[in-house]
Amino acid sequence: MESPSASTLTPTPPTTQKAQQQARAGTPSSAAYATNANANPNDLYSFIAVCLPKNVRLVASCQSLSNTHKQLEMRGHDSCDPLLMGPIGDYEVENLLNTVIRDGMGIQLAEATKANLMAKESSANFGYLQFVIAACERSLDTPTASSVDSLVDALAPTLAGACADLLALMEAQLGEPFVRKAISLLLASRWGLTEFELSELMAKTLKPDGKARNVVSGDDLNKLLRMLRPVLASNVSSPTLATIDGTLPVPSNALEHVVFIGSRVFQSVATARYLNDPLTAHQLLAHYHRRTLLNPLSPLRAKAAVECSYHLTSGRLWSLLDQWIFSVSYITSCFELGVGYRALRELIRAYNAIDATTVSACPDRLVLLSKAKEYVYFARDHNVNLTLFPHMGHQIAITAPSDTFLHRDAKQHFAATDTQRTHFSAAAKSKTKTHREAITDVKFAPSGIRFATCSDDRSIKIFTASGDTLFTINHSASKIKRLMYSKTSRYLVAVAEDRTTFVFDATSSNLVSKFHGHNSLIRDVAISCRGRFVATAADDCHMKIWEAETGALAVSVPHHSFAPSTAIATGSVGFGVNCVVPDPFDEFVFYAACDKQIIGWRMDVARVKVTQLFAFKAHLSQPISTLIVSADGKFLLTCAGYPAYDANSKARVSEASAKVWHIGAQTTPSEDAGEASAPSITPKLVAELQLPSEAAAATDAQTTSPLSASSSPKLHSVAAPAGGVFLALSPDEQTVGVAMADGRVAVYRIDQLQRSGLEHIGSDPSNSQHVTLPPAAHFSCFAHHPVIHIQHLVFSHDSSMLAVTGNTRQIKVIDVGVRAGMSSLGDTSTRTVAEYLLEGPLLSIDWCPNPQPGAPEILIGDSAGRLHSLRLERPRLGL
Repeated sequence: MESPSASTLTPTPPTTQKAQQQARAGTPSSAAYATNANANPNDLYSFIAVCLPKNVRLVASCQSLSNTHKQLEMRGHDSCDPLLMGPIGDYEVENLLNTVIRDGMGIQLAEATKANLMAKESSANFGYLQFVIAACERSLDTPTASSVDSLVDALAPTLAGACADLLALMEAQLGEPFVRKAISLLLASRWGLTEFELSELMAKTLKPDGKARNVVSGDDLNKLLRMLRPVLASNVSSPTLATIDGTLPVPSNALEHVVFIGSRVFQSVATARYLNDPLTAHQLLAHYHRRTLLNPLSPLRAKAAVECSYHLTSGRLWSLLDQWIFSVSYITSCFELGVGYRALRELIRAYNAIDATTVSACPDRLVLLSKAKEYVYFARDHNVNLTLFPHMGHQIAITAPSDTFLHRDAKQHFAATDTQRTHFSAAAKSKTKTHREAITDVKFAPSGIRFATCSDDRSIKIFTASGDTLFTINHSASKIKRLMYSKTSRYLVAVAEDRTTFVFDATSSNLVSKFHGHNSLIRDVAISCRGRFVATAADDCHMKIWEAETGALAVSVPHHSFAPSTAIATGSVGFGVNCVVPDPFDEFVFYAACDKQIIGWRMDVARVKVTQLFAFKAHLSQPISTLIVSADGKFLLTCAGYPAYDANSKARVSEASAKVWHIGAQTTPSEDAGEASAPSITPKLVAELQLPSEAAAATDAQTTSPLSASSSPKLHSVAAPAGGVFLALSPDEQTVGVAMADGRVAVYRIDQLQRSGLEHIGSDPSNSQHVTLPPAAHFSCFAHHPVIHIQHLVFSHDSSMLAVTGNTRQIKVIDVGVRAGMSSLGDTSTRTVAEYLLEGPLLSIDWCPNPQPGAPEILIGDSAGRLHSLRLERPRLGL
C-alpha cells in the first residue's frame, strides 16, 4: 500500500527494554525501533537499524518511486518481509477501513461491525486487516454471498485462526488434494512460483471425486489465487528478471508474476497442516526445474538452473544430484544463463548438505563430497573465464589431471557429441612450471622427437617428445627471445636480448659458437639450407652472415641505402632489416626485407663479399613485416603491415597488402665457379592477395570465387587500423593465411594449377599483368573481442588446421579443409573447430611438424613460465 507522506511515519524512539529487544529482532512492537547511535544526524531515517533487512528498512508505506524509497533503498539488502514502523492503533485501523473499503470499494461497514472488529485480538495486525479487505472483496465478487458485515463478523479473532479458516474454505471449494499439492509446492519453493510454473505443476491432480485428469482447470487455479490473495506478497517478480540496476520489473504476465506466500503466520499454519514430509514437494519441483532447464526455448531456464540444485539437495536426491548438478554441463549452462555465481553458492550448499548427512542416508557420501569439492573449486577458480567464455567450460575441464572427475566428465562429453567436434586434450606434464619467468619462444625440432623452450630467466631447456627434460642451458647473461632449429635438427640457434646469438649442438646441448655484432635489436635470424651459415637482421640496417661452426663474421651487409634517411636518423622501429630468409637450395643466397624493399644477396665462396642479385620496392606505404620463400625457391610471399606515419597529415597509413613474387629457379653454383655463375634474376609480381573488406567480415566465414585475372597492376589496399599484418604459409604450400590488424584472418588457396599459372605469368616477359587472388574463406576470429590484435598464425603439420592466437590469451583453431579428396574450403566446415584459453598472456606457440604417438602436438608458452603441452583430438571421419 502507498502512503501519503513520509513525514507522518516518524515514530517515537522505544523507551522500554522489551521494545528495544523487539526492534533489534526485527519484530513489531508497541514502540518504534532503536535509534542508531552512529547514524548521520542529517539522515531522517537514522532511527532504522542498519542491520535490519532491506524491506524492513524500506517501510511498507513508502512509495516505490519516491525520494524516501531511494534513500532507504541504499541502506541494505535481502529479505522480503515488510514491517510497519510502530503500532497500529484504533485510529489507523479506522482510517484504513475508510480509505480502502469505504472510498475504494464503496462499502460502508456498520458501526457495530467496526466495534466488533476493533475488539478482536489481531485487529491491529496488518496481515489480519488483509483478511478483512478480502472478505469485503468476496462480497462484491459473489452477489449471492452473505452481507459484508456478516462476513467480517465471521472472521476468526486471531490471524492464525483466519489462516486456518481460509485453508478449510479452499478445501471445501477446490478439494483437499488440489489445495494440499498447491500449497505444498508454494511452501517448498524458496522464492515462489510463477503462475505459469504453478499451472504446469498442477496439470496432473485430482478432482474432489477422486478421478484423475490431465489438465488443471484454469478456473480452479484462478480461484485458488484469488482466495490466497490476503496472504500473498504483492507485485513480486522473479529475481532472474532483475534489471541491470538491480530493480525488479513490474509483473506484466504469468511468466513474470510470482506467487509467493508472504504471511509467515499462514506459512506456519499451512506447514503444520500439509508439509509434514516436504521431500515429495522438493522432489517434484526438482524434476520440473530439470525439465525446464533442458528446454532451450523456455524463458525460465535461468531460474530453473538455480532452483534445480536447491530442490535436489532439499529432496535428498543424492544420485540425481551427482548426475545432474555435479557436472560441467550444468555449470556452463548456469554461466551461459548469467547465474554462474548463484550456481556456485548452490554447489556449496549441496556440499554442506552432503557433509551433514550420514552414511546410512547417503551411501556414497565420501565420493560425493570429493566430487562436489572439485566442481566447487572449478566454478570458483575459473569464474572469470566461465563468465567471459561459458562455451569453453568442457575445454577448460578436460585439461585437468586425468584422474579427476572433471577430466572424465569432459572426456565423456566430447565422446558423446557428434563427430564434428574437435577439442584439445592435455598431453603429459602439461601446464608445468618450466621456467621461473615468461617463456618467450617454443620450437619443435624438424624431426619432431625433441623441442626446446627459452625464457626471460636467461635459460634454454631441451625436452624429449614426451616432455622429459634433457638439458638445461645457462650460457646467456640476458633474456633469451628467439629460438630456431636448423633444417637438419643439428643446430639450435638462440638470440638474446643483448644482441648476442648462440649456436648450440641440439643433440648434446654443447655451445658451438656465439657472436655479437649488432648495435640494435635483432629482428630476425635464419640458418642456411645446410646449416653452415647463420644470418641475422637488425634495426641497425645491417644483415650479418656468420659461420655457424666458428662464430666468425663472414660478411656484414649494410642496408642504409634502402631505408628512409629520416628513419635512420630518428632510429624508427620497422625501417631496418625486418626479415631475412635463406634460399632453399643455395646456402650462399639470402633474401632480406628492409623497409618496403626486398633485396637478394649472394655471398661469394671465399666469404669475403656479397653480390646484389636484385632489389625492388615490394610495397608502397608500410615496411614489410613478413617474407617467405617457397620450397622450390621460385616464389616470394611478402606482407606489409607495420604502422607508418604520413609526413603531411601525421596520420597512420594503412596499406596492409600481401603479394606473391616470381624470382625464377635458383641453381647451386660450384665453389670454383664463384660469382660468374650467379643467375640474372628479375623478380615479377604475379599475384596479389585480395584482402576482404570490413563489411565482408560480418559472418564468421564466407567462401569466394576462384582465381581471377586483374586487368591492371594497380595496388589493392583496404583501410584498417594501424598495426602489424603478417602471413603464414602451410607446409604443403597450398594454403596461405593472412592476419589483419582488425582481428580477421583470410585464407587463400594456391593449388598446383594456380601455381602453374603463376609460374607461367612470371616466366613470360611480355606479360605485364598479375592476377588477384580472392580469399577462399575469411574469418572474424578476434574482430569482436576486447583485444583484436592477432599474435600468431601457425599451420598444422598436415596443413588441415590453422591456429590463430589473439585476445591476449586465447587460441582458435580453424579447419581450412586441406585433406585428401577435398578440392576447396567449401567442402568442409568453415568455423572455429576448437578453442583453448590460458590463465595468463600467451607469448609463444609452435605446432609439431612430425607428431609422435602420445607426444604433444602443440606447445604454448605463457607469461608465468608455464608450458602447455596439448594434443588436438580430431573426429574420426574415416578419410
